[in-house]
Amino acid sequence: MTDCGSTSPESTRHRGDTLEGFARRLAELIEAEAGSGFGGSILDRTRFSELALRLHSLQARTNPRYRRFAADHEPDRWADIPGVPTEAFGEFVLSSLPEGERTRVFRSSGTTGGERSRHFHSEASLALYRRSLLGWFLHHFPDHGRQSLLVLTPSEAEVPDSSLVHMFARVGGSFVRCEFLGRLSPRGTWELDGERLSAVWRDAVDEERAVVLAGTAFNFVQVAEDLPRMEPLPPGSALLETGGYKGRTRRMSRSGLHALLERITGIAPHRMVSEYGMCELSSQAYDLGRQDRIRGFRFPPWVRWTVVDPETGAELPEGECGLIRIFDLANVWSVMAIQTGDLGCRIDDGFELRGRVADAPARGCSLLPGV
Repeated sequence: MTDCGSTSPESTRHRGDTLEGFARRLAELIEAEAGSGFGGSILDRTRFSELALRLHSLQARTNPRYRRFAADHEPDRWADIPGVPTEAFGEFVLSSLPEGERTRVFRSSGTTGGERSRHFHSEASLALYRRSLLGWFLHHFPDHGRQSLLVLTPSEAEVPDSSLVHMFARVGGSFVRCEFLGRLSPRGTWELDGERLSAVWRDAVDEERAVVLAGTAFNFVQVAEDLPRMEPLPPGSALLETGGYKGRTRRMSRSGLHALLERITGIAPHRMVSEYGMCELSSQAYDLGRQDRIRGFRFPPWVRWTVVDPETGAELPEGECGLIRIFDLANVWSVMAIQTGDLGCRIDDGFELRGRVADAPARGCSLLPGV
């Protein structure tokens, strides 16, 4: 594995412009967007472009490995900023943080046959990460103050390098109650504690307490296959599914999985939310959850995305499918522009996932090395 060394604090300053200052300003804008209902009125296309070009310039100066990647690129608009392939996060240290300030690292759990991607954080970057995720998550679960959160993954104490579990741990405090109902097996894989889930499920039904049932697609396949027939969850319950069962069990379409889960939980598909995220990002996308159209994913206003040609990397016109490239302003001390291996098509103001490009490494939060 190649590393390019640490970065001195002085190198993050250029003509009075710093990553720290950028992060403070972005945090204010995120709060303003949340206050306006995430309508994009604060971070419109012009403001986003200005911030994206500014952050690209800062990262090209302060992130040694990214500096090499971006050396030949001077984009005039945000969509022309080159995306760093997610696989590079497993090969190189893509961070502007000095080594001594890297207090936390999130690792991907779905890349097979290679190094796991790493996203390094400091206390400041974690604070921005949490600000980015919390309001946008709760925006999709407006009844959280009357619901319990039942998480089908292991706890953060068991898997401290999982960005997904960190997300669940952070949002859990906004619910009436939060319980983690997964565990690590002796082999280090994630598994469901079916006995505890059955007991908590029965309690919720008896107490008529609405819940949000949250986990990876593989977690929910385990629920379907391993648990006895349960009573429907109380009215007002919802479900959050995060994808991620490639290589672990039989595949099924998202609509097929949701139909199966409706039979098991009694939760209607329009109350099932799908999440799209990865350890290389600081922000997540959630599907629109509408009954009258194909479900599509949408990022918060401080994130933009494009669809690019898998062979040329050129941006594709609306209506054509290609690779998803993501521009996340909350990735302040990492890399803002991420080139994924995921195929997608634009749908209204969101995108529909169409799988992975051929030969791209499998990803998914329920996978662990050696499984």
